[in-house]
Amino acid sequence: MEPKQRTFSIGYLVIALVAMVILQSVLLAPHAENLSYSEFKTLVKKGKVSNLILDKQTISGALSTEGLETLLPKEKLEELKRLGGGTHQFVTARVDDPGLVDWWDMLKPEPSVEAYRQFARLRIDAVNHALAGIPEESVRYHLCWGSWHGPHTHDLPLEHIIDLILEVKAQTYSFEAANVRHEHEWRVWQNAKLPPGKMLMPGVVSHATNLVEHPQLVADRILRYAAIVGRENVVAGTDCGLGGRVHADLAWAKLRTLAEGARLASQPLWP
Repeated sequence: MEPKQRTFSIGYLVIALVAMVILQSVLLAPHAENLSYSEFKTLVKKGKVSNLILDKQTISGALSTEGLETLLPKEKLEELKRLGGGTHQFVTARVDDPGLVDWWDMLKPEPSVEAYRQFARLRIDAVNHALAGIPEESVRYHLCWGSWHGPHTHDLPLEHIIDLILEVKAQTYSFEAANVRHEHEWRVWQNAKLPPGKMLMPGVVSHATNLVEHPQLVADRILRYAAIVGRENVVAGTDCGLGGRVHADLAWAKLRTLAEGARLASQPLWP
C-alpha cells in the first residue's frame, strides 16, 4: 500500500501571512499622544526630552515618561501611561506644499477663483491620501507663495483658500505672515474657525528682506495670533526657508531675534 501523499495548498500560506500582518499591525502600531507647545517646552526644560533634532522636515527625539507627575496635568498623565514606562522615540513630519497657492499666477489662461479652488482641492485630496494612517499630531503642513524675490502683486489672497488649507490632515499649519505682502492676513484668521487640536505656525521673521526684525516686532506678531487662537495653539516660525535666500549670517541673526521675540511674548502669555 502506497503511503498517503501529503498535499500543500498555497491558500494556507496566504492565510498565515495575512494573519501575521494583522497581528503585527495590532501589536506594533504606532501610538501618538498630543502635547501642547507649553507642555513640550516644560518637558524640554526639565530634561525629559533627549536627542532632540530639528531639521528641514522633522522634529525628532526621545521622551522619558518617568517622573512626570509634577510636570503634566492628570488627564495627560493618564494618556501617557498607555505608552508604558521608559523612554520612547517620537517624530513629527513636515509636508512642504508651496505649490498650493503658488500655482495661482502661473496657470494660463488665468483661472477664476472657483476653478482654482477645484484645482487646489484635488491636490489637497492627494496630500491627505498620502498621509493616510499617519496621526495628525505627527504632521506639520507648510505653504507659502514662493520664495522668489519679486513684487508678489498677483499672489492668491489667503481668504480664498483658507478653508481648504484647514482640510489638510495635519495638526500644525505653517505659513507666511511676516512679509509685507501677507502680514495683514492675520485678520483672515479672525473669521476662520481653527478646529480643536489644531495649531498655527505663522512666520514671524521673513526671508523676503535683509532687514533683521526687531525682537519686539516678533513678539507683537506672536501675541497677535495668540489673541486669536489661544496661546497654546501658536508656535513661532519663519515665513519660509532662510537658507540660500539671505546670507547665512543674516539667517542666524533672524533665528536669534525669533527666539528673543518668543521670550518677550511668553512673558505676558505665561506670567
